[in-house]
Amino acid sequence: MSDKVDYCVDYYTNTRMDIVELLPRVFNRVLEIGCGSGNTLKLLRSVQPKAKLYGIEISEEMGVIARASADEILVGDIEHVVLGDDYSKFDLILCLDVIEHLINPWALLVKARERLDDSGCLIASIPNVRNYKIIGKLLFGGDWKYNNAGILDRGHLRFFTKKTMLEAFEDAGYEVVTIKMKDLYSGGVSYYLNKITLGLFEELFAVQYLLKVRKKL
Repeated sequence: MSDKVDYCVDYYTNTRMDIVELLPRVFNRVLEIGCGSGNTLKLLRSVQPKAKLYGIEISEEMGVIARASADEILVGDIEHVVLGDDYSKFDLILCLDVIEHLINPWALLVKARERLDDSGCLIASIPNVRNYKIIGKLLFGGDWKYNNAGILDRGHLRFFTKKTMLEAFEDAGYEVVTIKMKDLYSGGVSYYLNKITLGLFEELFAVQYLLKVRKKL
């Protein structure tokens, strides 16, 4: 099997067009955790020009760039940064390709819930380690090789399957609104295989999951 990166994305400058269909119809206060250079915040500005946009970014260089697209950017490590009172009551929180990079992602989910309005939602994207390429390399080749990007990104500290991902959100006090599988390299083959097998092997083809959740009240 090839060591080619499973999917490659520029984490800092990528505009996450894939979340558009998950966005609430109206949002007024947005927090993006790990906002990079702010391109996704810029996208949200185009959707809701009057929305108040906040971002938290660990890279000072990217945070400076992101300030052009947001009302306020806080530079710091989300696991340690102290959030002021203004960082609360968000009706939309984005956590895109973030929690797998954290030492304690479960604590972050609780922290985000405390900042979410009761009627708001959180949208997250999380790579799926129960992917056939990862399993195949491990099972048949004994390989667990990290890459510059993808499921085995060198910066990933935690790994999730669909089951453990859902458990993490449930334990943090969320309920799922929508979940979508992202399959970036099978050319649609997985769609037909899932149809034939009634979705039995869906998770093996998923590179990433997009998840929209809300508070469990």
